[in-house]
Amino acid sequence: MSTSTSAEPSLTPIKFSRLSKRGILLGLSGPQLVMASLAAAALILGLYLGAVVMTFPIILVFAVLGFVGVGGRKIIEWAPIGAQWLWRSAGGQLLYRRRLVKPRPAGTLALPGDSARLRQWIDPETSAVMVHDPHAATLTAIVGVSPPRLRAPRPG
Repeated sequence: MSTSTSAEPSLTPIKFSRLSKRGILLGLSGPQLVMASLAAAALILGLYLGAVVMTFPIILVFAVLGFVGVGGRKIIEWAPIGAQWLWRSAGGQLLYRRRLVKPRPAGTLALPGDSARLRQWIDPETSAVMVHDPHAATLTAIVGVSPPRLRAPRPG
């Protein structure tokens, strides 16, 4: 059994799951199908008007947007992300700042939702931590226990 003597916690990298590869039709996502449909419509319009060569740049743009990937996504799938970023940058909402109204009272925990009502109490003699839930009328004690031969000397 190895013990770590460093005061800093070890950081372990996490790996997120892959992006979803399920498609609507022929493995293509909705935005890819729209780009393929627009490219096909441009080709049909070019054939109808007799100007297929003139529609090639338009078809090429739709094909690149729908089928070329950047950063693990197709370019057209970056469009909603880019649009949201542009909307937020136009509104000046790229930085998140929260003004501290008042400091948190001693013994309260910064927890969301129903867990915010929990209070923390530390016993000075035993260094036990007790978590009090006033609404459920419960008190949970957390005590570190170790065998005598592995016990570290108490500070103080």
